[in-house]
Amino acid sequence: MGQAPAKRDREGGVSAYPDPIAKKYPQGAARRLRVLASFFNWCVETERITTSPCKNKKGAKRRKGKRKLSDDEIRWLWRACDKAPYPFGHIVRLLILTLARRTEVAGLRDRELHLGNRPVWILPASRTKNNHEHRVVLTSAMLDAIRAFQRVKSKEGWYFTTNGKTHFTGYSKAKKQLDAIMLEVAQEEDPAVKSIANWTLHDLRRTSASGMQRLVDDNDVVDACLNHFDDDEYLLDDFEEKKEKAFVAWSQRVMEIVFAPVHESPALAPGWHDKAAVSG
Repeated sequence: MGQAPAKRDREGGVSAYPDPIAKKYPQGAARRLRVLASFFNWCVETERITTSPCKNKKGAKRRKGKRKLSDDEIRWLWRACDKAPYPFGHIVRLLILTLARRTEVAGLRDRELHLGNRPVWILPASRTKNNHEHRVVLTSAMLDAIRAFQRVKSKEGWYFTTNGKTHFTGYSKAKKQLDAIMLEVAQEEDPAVKSIANWTLHDLRRTSASGMQRLVDDNDVVDACLNHFDDDEYLLDDFEEKKEKAFVAWSQRVMEIVFAPVHESPALAPGWHDKAAVSG
């Protein structure tokens, strides 16, 4: 769009912007259309224009994921992580809580963690798929996953490492072991369980995003937590606060699922609370 005035956009500039992208990346174009719609809705609200050029424009429908874990499966998986090979169980728990990609979590370094009064994980642009820095306010559950093990010393600052020289990469072998443990946990809870449908680490990202969306009912906030957003200035005013509330809400929901009595309505474990909880 560049410096094109709003009048030009009313005359077709909006369609011209996402359309070339949509041919190859329909989901990316749909996200850009949502960003543009937010901006032009703000323009209408502030009386800069009378009608949004995005009105009645539709992007690609959100892809329906092939696999989302059920609440039971989340609980079995979380409990299986206690017996998973080091450090895979801690990585998996962070994948569930942070909605991050496996390489983003496995490649965590000391310098990315800021554990002051407001703990935050700052993922540098060089390590993200869209080359944009991403901030995740660390909830109590996330901090527990980070602190709950004796680390292998690493001069490079790798957090999840078995040799101190490189970050963890043994996903395939560890996943097979975790699958077996998860089935054992499920059968201890319910002997009728004979098998668990295959799932991938990326399915955890899809599962968590879906669960978070039900809690916050705002696709833009979930996209921000997934680091799907483009770096548009007019959307940066309060998204960090909204992201923090969303991460806290999802962490609380995961704890409800994990600590709920089997086959009863989920409730927070006695005494459990989130130190990063935001009022309001």
